[in-house]
Amino acid sequence: MKLRISIAILTALSFSGCTSPSSLLSTPQTKKAPERYKNYEHAPDYKKEAFGKAQHAVGLSTKNDPKYKSFRPILTDEETRKWFSNNMYLLWDRQITRNQYIAQSTSRFPAYKYEFTFIANHF
Repeated sequence: MKLRISIAILTALSFSGCTSPSSLLSTPQTKKAPERYKNYEHAPDYKKEAFGKAQHAVGLSTKNDPKYKSFRPILTDEETRKWFSNNMYLLWDRQITRNQYIAQSTSRFPAYKYEFTFIANHF
């Protein structure tokens, strides 16, 4: 009986040496997008094309939702249109999360929370 307990303890101790606390605490390194790609206007052409297709598909899906309001009333100036496109691009390119997209967008246009949530869920 004592022999079995001793073997079990030795086996457990031998496996505990396989991992060290320092390897458990290290954070994985993630690649960040170059600063020039964080803006839709400076994105590579292949990304702009793919984003345009995805944006078009989301736009078509909004037609089937009677609750969805058009953004035309708020997209009146060039600066707002650029902000809107860039924010959607960052979401599509996974540079921001859905929650970040919704929070940033609704802080600027709170009356369109449903629409921003719809977009975030369809990208």
